[in-house]
Amino acid sequence: MRGSAARRGRFRIKADIRRGNSGGPVLDLNGLVIGVVTAKVNTPKVFQKTGRVMRNIGIAISRPTVLDFLFQHLAFFVRIEHVAQFWNMLDIGPIRAKPRQLR
Repeated sequence: MRGSAARRGRFRIKADIRRGNSGGPVLDLNGLVIGVVTAKVNTPKVFQKTGRVMRNIGIAISRPTVLDFLFQHLAFFVRIEHVAQFWNMLDIGPIRAKPRQLR
């Protein structure tokens, strides 16, 4: 996105955004969260204004913008690295099912 939308921490994604996708994560190729889905482009409205058909275009809020919002509103969240550290501190180890022996 260019202009004011990009400055406000939003970016365009090529995805089939459907009802209920808002709030879902936008992942990069490594599976890391880079944003949050917020909307989809209104194809009929864009076509009426520009004559261009824009399919499967969504709008997302960037990760830094989301984190800034969470910090400003004192939202509590846990980074996945901290969950893994906590799990290791419990020293439980991996859960393994014991094979069942046939008699």
